[in-house]
Amino acid sequence: NKSSHRQQLIPTWISRASATQRAGRTGRVRCGNVYRLYSRDAYNEYFASFEAGEILRSPLDSVILNLRDMLNDEPVTEILLECLEAPDLSTIERSFQSLHSSHFISRPDDEGEITSLGKLVVALGIDLKLGALVGLGIQFGIPAESIELAG
Repeated sequence: NKSSHRQQLIPTWISRASATQRAGRTGRVRCGNVYRLYSRDAYNEYFASFEAGEILRSPLDSVILNLRDMLNDEPVTEILLECLEAPDLSTIERSFQSLHSSHFISRPDDEGEITSLGKLVVALGIDLKLGALVGLGIQFGIPAESIELAG
């Protein structure tokens, strides 16, 4: 969700390409029938030709943090803007702001270094919010409880 900068599962129509893929081999390899639970009008009116790429549909916080960890001093923004389906610069900037406000990086831009909390979350390889919970639990001397809450 672009407005809330969070991942959400919302009901949406599949794309025409996905509908064709979900039909499988029926009608392509041999004779057969495909029964769909939507009308031909819905298919033509509501289904986009293709679905937008994952990089355009989700917040880039974990992608940026992982790239920052792998690339050390190289600018992450340039790499993201060179992708086949490049995200908006505003989305990248918003993710940097989010990482900075969560104390995963020291500055809200490409110059920011990964903090100790950011390094821990990258090493754990879990959701950023859950990793922050575990990291703060360790700092406050209650690691077992924070891991239990995160699990």
